[in-house]
Amino acid sequence: MTNAPIHVLMIEDNPGDARLVRELVHDAPDLAIHHVGTLAEGLNSLSGGGPDVVLLDLGLPDSSGLDTLRAILGAAPTVPVVVLTGQDDEEVGRMALREGAQDYLVKGMQLETILIRTVRYAIERKRSQLRLIERNATLSAVLESTAFPIFAVDADYRYTGFNQAHFQAVKAASGVAIRRGDRLPDHLADPAVWEAMRPHLDRALQGESTVLTTDSGVEGLRRRTFEIAYQPVRIETGGIIGVAVFSRDVTERARSEERDRFARALLELLNRPDPETTLIRDILQLVKKSTGLEAVAIRLRDGEDYPYFLTNGFPAPFVEKERTLCARDDQGAILRDGDRKPILECMCGNILRGRTDPALPFFTEGGSFWSNHTSELLATTTEEERMSNTRNRCNAAGYESVALIPLRGQDGIIGLLQLNDHRRDRFDPEMIRFFEGMGASIGIALSRSQAREDLRRSAQQWSATFDAIDDIVCVLSPGHEFLEINRAGCRALGMAREEILGRKCYELVHGTQAPIPGCPCMRSLATGTPASGEHTEGGRTFSLVSWPSLGTGGRVISLAHTVKDITDIKQAQVQHDLLEEQLRASQKMEAIGSLAGGVAHDFNNLLSVILSYTGLAMEQLPQGDPAMDDLVEVQKAGERAAELTRQLLAFSRKQVLQPSILDVNQVALGLQKMLRRILGEDIELVQTLDPGIGRVKADQGQLEQVLMNLVVNARDAMPAG
Repeated sequence: MTNAPIHVLMIEDNPGDARLVRELVHDAPDLAIHHVGTLAEGLNSLSGGGPDVVLLDLGLPDSSGLDTLRAILGAAPTVPVVVLTGQDDEEVGRMALREGAQDYLVKGMQLETILIRTVRYAIERKRSQLRLIERNATLSAVLESTAFPIFAVDADYRYTGFNQAHFQAVKAASGVAIRRGDRLPDHLADPAVWEAMRPHLDRALQGESTVLTTDSGVEGLRRRTFEIAYQPVRIETGGIIGVAVFSRDVTERARSEERDRFARALLELLNRPDPETTLIRDILQLVKKSTGLEAVAIRLRDGEDYPYFLTNGFPAPFVEKERTLCARDDQGAILRDGDRKPILECMCGNILRGRTDPALPFFTEGGSFWSNHTSELLATTTEEERMSNTRNRCNAAGYESVALIPLRGQDGIIGLLQLNDHRRDRFDPEMIRFFEGMGASIGIALSRSQAREDLRRSAQQWSATFDAIDDIVCVLSPGHEFLEINRAGCRALGMAREEILGRKCYELVHGTQAPIPGCPCMRSLATGTPASGEHTEGGRTFSLVSWPSLGTGGRVISLAHTVKDITDIKQAQVQHDLLEEQLRASQKMEAIGSLAGGVAHDFNNLLSVILSYTGLAMEQLPQGDPAMDDLVEVQKAGERAAELTRQLLAFSRKQVLQPSILDVNQVALGLQKMLRRILGEDIELVQTLDPGIGRVKADQGQLEQVLMNLVVNARDAMPAG
């Protein structure tokens, strides 16, 4: 290929796609692109001398499908055409190639890696085809000018020419050096290959070109993909004198397209809001199907360990032995490193802990491990080089190809993708790099899925707690509409939750058309701070509390509102206050009693002295002494004072009980004067005594105390006299 500029005519009606193509060929200064948007403009450009190659979109405003291609080929049969379309349809692609297009590209993720190469190859391929048609007489020279294997046969399937690449390929496969005139079927090692080739040769002999892809049939990385073209060889008069067959290695393009399809399918999976288990199951199925590997699995962080979350293709005994990674002592306790982190065994532990060294051939810059020959790896490396206590169970189970890809979430490595196969040579560096990129997408998607699952569980727990609260709890909008309400609130309103949400709280609760003045909700909305209050309705008292939730700029976006029935609490408080008052009165009475008892005790001591000296004086006076009468009166007064003192001691409960046979009427009469003084002048004391009442055995002081308590209670019950 010369260094002369390559003129590309791009017929594309989408300006964005045209701009993208210009950006993709920016690094190829020898490509000059002229862009038109319709078929008519394209045909006009072709009539003016013609470009070196045409990039054609099949869907144009004035033409669509293969008719567009036919029009371009008819106008410029010598100009190579590459179809560049957004329609990923293999059948349309085959038909376009059959019509004469040099290639069929789908606008997609890997376009930048193959577009420039495809344009240049299309030119060379078309030139080679033209030379085959125009220079039949020098067919051998034409064949030798092509680097990839190419040969020509006549109607009897005999070689009329071949290049050195084809000669060497046949010799390597069959051990025979072919010559012109040899029949093609005689030198094919596999009869099945001839049966596959013959229909295409026959169609080419009838004038129909065929382009197809095929695999080499070799397993693993040695498998190659080839594109084989069967082209009729015509003389100048248009007659067909044979078939030219050439092939090219399109392994890299095929792998790129396969990975593009895998990436699109995976991204579609990751964007689905599926539960975590469903998502991982579908990911493993897709990986296994796309790669052809025997076994795939995903480990995910669970507490301190990274057990298998799901596996596909691994035997159950293997999964059971390898389920967990934490090293344990003889008692089953987890062993820890110097940072108190659990020690994770085996190569999986290296990947999950980030213990990788890209200088070693089995580790990558992206933190992955891979090997196509685990037996050889174990035989040629030490535990120290492998950087962990490797269990070697993968190799013991016969897995020769093993890859471990870290899954990176938003907070680091959350797990790994494991790829295993008993066959060797299942991986290459490009494949591992591809899965490392996919591992990042999977890790982020799984992190989101776990977050959704945690949020769902949290919501369930919150909902259960919310409904378990006995008080009425609701969430209100700034417009007083119910956004949420618990079960107690639904019971209080006598309505289903669905009937309540969206309704105004004051309409349902109070039956009004506007909020009640002074409502805590109104104050919270006005101030953006919590507010509380009480409301009485239907003989019940309720405590109301509102907590605002603030958004940007301090704006209230919702209110959490609680309603608690405090009627019983209020009544209990009243009863508590009454009892407390009675306790204080009782304490006062006890203090008064203690004071009275103390005074009565001291007074009783004085009376004992008075009565004693009075008795002595009376004994010393002779009969008929005028002072005797005075002493008798003193003695009677002292005895009455002693009786009063005894009553005070009984009131203060400081007198020793002395049960005796008593006349209740006499006890009542003896209290009359004292009771009148206690009652006051505004209350009349009337005693109605039964003369036939029986006697009782009791302590006189206690009995008098009972009578006095009854009279005092009666007095207290008549505050107005």
